Amino acid sequence: MHTMNTALLVGPYDWDEALIPRAEFEGRIAAATRMVTQRGHVGLIVHGAAEENGALAYLTGFTPKLGSGFALVAPGKPIRIICPGSSHMMESAKRLTWVEDLKPLRDIGKDIASWVGEIATPGNGPASIGIWGAASLAGGLHGRIMGAVKDVARVEDADIALDSLRRRKSPRERELMLRAARALAAAADALAKAKRDGAGARSAAIAAQRSAYALGAQDARVLASGSNGGAPLPLDGIEDRKLDPLLAYVTVRFAGYWADGFVTLGGAPGGAMARTNDALRAVIAAARPGVSGNDLAAAAQGKLGPYRRHKALPAGIGSSIGLSLKESPDFNEDREARLEDGGVYSLQVGASGEGTDNALASAVIAIENGAAQALWRSPG
Repeated sequence: MHTMNTALLVGPYDWDEALIPRAEFEGRIAAATRMVTQRGHVGLIVHGAAEENGALAYLTGFTPKLGSGFALVAPGKPIRIICPGSSHMMESAKRLTWVEDLKPLRDIGKDIASWVGEIATPGNGPASIGIWGAASLAGGLHGRIMGAVKDVARVEDADIALDSLRRRKSPRERELMLRAARALAAAADALAKAKRDGAGARSAAIAAQRSAYALGAQDARVLASGSNGGAPLPLDGIEDRKLDPLLAYVTVRFAGYWADGFVTLGGAPGGAMARTNDALRAVIAAARPGVSGNDLAAAAQGKLGPYRRHKALPAGIGSSIGLSLKESPDFNEDREARLEDGGVYSLQVGASGEGTDNALASAVIAIENGAAQALWRSPG
């Protein structure tokens, strides 16, 4: 689902070694540089934006709060981070990462071209450089970088190769995702309680966000129906409608890691809600290493009976989740992609009937030791 991103990140984004120690990052960097070297690159540009920074956070812990940030990574060299802000703001920025070399972003094209000159072997022609996170790079920045380095480096997109490093979560990552899931559970419970107490959709969403923030969430977002049984939408107005049923989508970020889920509140018992709950149980029961997105979608469809797939959901069944809300593999785009041991996934189902007889449900599951463990699932 597409949520409304905050214009400025204000949550607790400082790097906390007790949550993710430096040794964890060192292992990630070693794996990334091995892959970079195997691909013939002398270095790697890692990009992160305020709204999507999974790759940058994975390697450095750094979350850019004011715009695009970059990490420059070369085997055997200290990592350098270039980020928005004045030179006086770099001391504050250093609290966001363990990386010591932080420089203010001035002319990113010239900065990267200068760095290529530091790491490339003279006289060997243009160096080969990888870039990770280019998909979230604004067109203007991308053009300036490519224009500045065209005479000194060939830049190759490395997303597909390097994204594979993020698929299997370490024990520490799974613990952080469990804490994110607990904050999601608290937010969903607060949303349900507010509705039971007579609150409208907007007030219930605010209660959900407050509950997540009370547990240390960095970010919490809620989409909710705009009409009885309607698909979840951004709450960008002042209306506070009392709806039945209320369909909502809740996302929570804790220590950089996301958990998300659908909830359906109210409505007549049976019908779409019963079918959706049956479908979700079937999906969780079928989840294990080697099972494809097609297999999971078929397990869900087999329980929906005469109901249509909910129009709020794409054709697939979900995706991996972690430092990004949607990570590789995305079962909506590649239905042949398969679950892996060590992966964490957000799986989503839904049914539409006549009128307001609609329901959505989901689960965040971790695949461990050949079986699925539900970190969170929709009530029902």
